[in-house]
Amino acid sequence: MGFFGALGKIIAGKPVYPMDNGQQVQQTGSPAQPMQPQSQTPLSALSSPTFQKDIPQLRLERIENLMQSGQYELYIDIANESREPVFLDNVALLGTRKELDSQLRPGEKRQYLLYRGRPFTNPLHQEIQLRYRKQADGDYFLAYFELRSRRETDGFFKATECRQIGPVKDI
Repeated sequence: MGFFGALGKIIAGKPVYPMDNGQQVQQTGSPAQPMQPQSQTPLSALSSPTFQKDIPQLRLERIENLMQSGQYELYIDIANESREPVFLDNVALLGTRKELDSQLRPGEKRQYLLYRGRPFTNPLHQEIQLRYRKQADGDYFLAYFELRSRRETDGFFKATECRQIGPVKDI
């Protein structure tokens, strides 16, 4: 059978090749009946409402504020609360992006310098964007946190807590 013969069968809704399971293929003029899936394929499993993607969760924990030679330094502990290793790509805070480029094993936490610059004279209600990925498949995620502050005795505002804003986005 040639290309056009096969194309004609496809257009007519007939099988291009006969089945090999010993059954005789009937060729009638009626359109073929839609086939019912015998088992769930991986593609349909992904679109199933019961499928839930495992998104690794990170938490911003202890905050440390330091003043070094008139420069304010903000250190924050990042904890991996998932069951798999993640790679921390970068963090965006106060209009700057800082590359973290490090891996966190499950349950591990590490301190990172997220900001070095002038001390804050106004309250901090800033958004922190943390980009990271799974080590296993390279799937990227973006988590949002709100950085809050309070005025200290020296007149400057220091960071006091980080709260996650909304769900983690799969990017």
